[in-house]
Amino acid sequence: MAINFPNSPSTNDTFVAAGSRWLWNGTAWVRQGSPGSQGVQGATGATGPQGNQGVQGATGAGGPGGSAGPTGPQGDDGAAGPQGNQGVQGATGSTGPQGNQGVQGAQGVQGATGSTGPQGNQGVQGATGSTGPQGNQGVQGATGSTGPQGNQGVQGATGAGGPSGSTGPTGPQGNQGVQGAAAAGANGKILQVVHVEKTDVFSANASNGSFSTIFSASITPSSTSNKILVMWNSNLSLRDTGQRAGFRMLRGSTVVNVGDTLGSRVPAGVGNLRSNATNENIPASQMFLDSPSSTSSVTYNLQVGAESGAVEIFVGRSENNTNSNTYYTMASNIVLMEVAA
Repeated sequence: MAINFPNSPSTNDTFVAAGSRWLWNGTAWVRQGSPGSQGVQGATGATGPQGNQGVQGATGAGGPGGSAGPTGPQGDDGAAGPQGNQGVQGATGSTGPQGNQGVQGAQGVQGATGSTGPQGNQGVQGATGSTGPQGNQGVQGATGSTGPQGNQGVQGATGAGGPSGSTGPTGPQGNQGVQGAAAAGANGKILQVVHVEKTDVFSANASNGSFSTIFSASITPSSTSNKILVMWNSNLSLRDTGQRAGFRMLRGSTVVNVGDTLGSRVPAGVGNLRSNATNENIPASQMFLDSPSSTSSVTYNLQVGAESGAVEIFVGRSENNTNSNTYYTMASNIVLMEVAA
């Protein structure tokens, strides 16, 4: 019968076919021998209570096997390559199918092991056969008495394993669990930050008690219980010096974080700012925590105002604004931070 050997083997590769093991020696496939077939495993009996450790002697005969539970069929063993010279190993009886798990018996006296023959040269390892499907776990039978342990004998060749059984189907995925509560310490956490800057020049007419919007920033809170930390900085210069001016912040059309109304005085976030020269800018800033109680977009508007005598207000530059490297332009900023409740 023609044998279909593997293509492109490496030196010392083995191949089992037609009941024989073949070795590739780098030039040709050389027949190594024919191993015997694996016997059927016998049933194992129930295990008795464990006894005391006996003196190590010769290996006693195994007790009779108990009745075995049903076992899945074992795959055929692949042929094993020849083992190098070694000590003679005793013949092994045929093995019956494994039974159901029994109660473990007492440890018998271990029999003596015969002397070990000289170890031969390492033989070429044979190819491993496919693994057969795994059967149900049988009950373990009782263990026979063990004789005293002898010298270590030379290990015999290992037979090929049977093919592995197929994997069972995966069960359906469970429902999504309920999300747990927020971890302790989440209060006060910054959830989002919005920053808007204005670097160009702004100007407006001055009028007692009136304000003009310089620029705006918007944020959308994620919860009605969260707060918004509002921070801004800006500057102003007046056409006519010696007059008073101020800034205020609106949430939408609602004035927030300003002083109380006292008579005819104008409530502001920062006020009573006066410039003493037309080439002077007065800086201003404010920070406060606001509670919009909304999950919709919220717009904050920074406004500036001055008494009528100031005539005109400038933000981002001085009033006379001379084109010289001794004069400066300035930026204004609004920063909004959502703070967890």
